Amino acid sequence: MEDEFHGIDLLFARKFSADPEGQIVLARLLRSAREGELSLTLRPEEGLIAQEKLAELLNKKVVLEENRLYLQRHFALKCRFYADLERIRRASVDKEVEEMDLSGLSKEQAEALLCCTAHSFWMITGGPGTGKSYLLARLIREFSRTLSVVVTAPTGKATARMRELLEGGSYCAMTLHRLLQIDRVESVEKLHYDLILVDESSMVDITLFTKLLSCIRTGARLVLVGDHEQLPPVEGASYFRQLVEEGAGNTTILKQSFRVEREE
Repeated sequence: MEDEFHGIDLLFARKFSADPEGQIVLARLLRSAREGELSLTLRPEEGLIAQEKLAELLNKKVVLEENRLYLQRHFALKCRFYADLERIRRASVDKEVEEMDLSGLSKEQAEALLCCTAHSFWMITGGPGTGKSYLLARLIREFSRTLSVVVTAPTGKATARMRELLEGGSYCAMTLHRLLQIDRVESVEKLHYDLILVDESSMVDITLFTKLLSCIRTGARLVLVGDHEQLPPVEGASYFRQLVEEGAGNTTILKQSFRVEREE
């Protein structure tokens, strides 16, 4: 066991469980959390071990939901994330947009733009060269004619790149930290924007994602853009990849490559 885990994993495990099997499960959970995953997926027999060996910790320090084991604080974070996501996704958009100009778009890009028009929540994903940045620019141009639009990303570098690529249209561009005023003590009020576009969504950790969702007013549109096959952020799972892989709809996967015809 000592060779498999970091010292902090073992310290955590031995602090909360005297049982060797329980210690192994707890150590694996903490290691998983340090590696950016909110939960540890257990095999059926491991779930039985967790229920038996960690009974005194369940719903206090750790939470077992079906075959997933969470630290209690991570389970609460996940619940808040999905509650706000459902609030946004189920709401009807409160502002209509003008007829979209679909010229110059591929079939899948045009469908994505129309879906962003009709839904309060949509995700656009695709690998390098599939036209995500071009589509993002078109989204801004089309929507900013009638809606207030903000484009945001997790890093200053990504935000600067967006400003270089996205010419035309009236919009605001800033990092997520600035948008949400993370460094301020006071709580953040609901964002006033009609459309929030998030680029590089795969790099947004779950804590920042949850904060963003809580600040989006009901009736606004949220569009997430990124590559769900890209590596997740170092600290905390992004959930962008998980949302795409859940196959719950509200997703356009761009597959056609424009690497030669049109620069991504």
